Amino acid sequence: SKEVRMQSSQIIPANILSQPANMKIAWKWLKENWLEIKKRRGDTLSRAANSFIRSMSITEKENLDDVVSFFKKNPVPGIEMALAQRIEGSQITIAFIERTKKEFK
Repeated sequence: SKEVRMQSSQIIPANILSQPANMKIAWKWLKENWLEIKKRRGDTLSRAANSFIRSMSITEKENLDDVVSFFKKNPVPGIEMALAQRIEGSQITIAFIERTKKEFK
């Protein structure tokens, strides 16, 4: 809503995205509200998008593929490094989880 301060509009979603249990819900919300976020953030969209990307706790390949696909379709100048780092970190996390699952089955 318009009652949410600009700095909170970045911090709250980033905090929720950082929690693995909430990632899917928060990511769905972010995608559904992307046009409004773009409109409200204007020139500071890259700052918010970097914050969102750096905070994401991506532990499933499907989520990672969706994030990559989304930002290919909705490019934001200035997020390339954060996105590349998140992709790499998420790939490592996903591989670790898959190896660990096999060990404990």
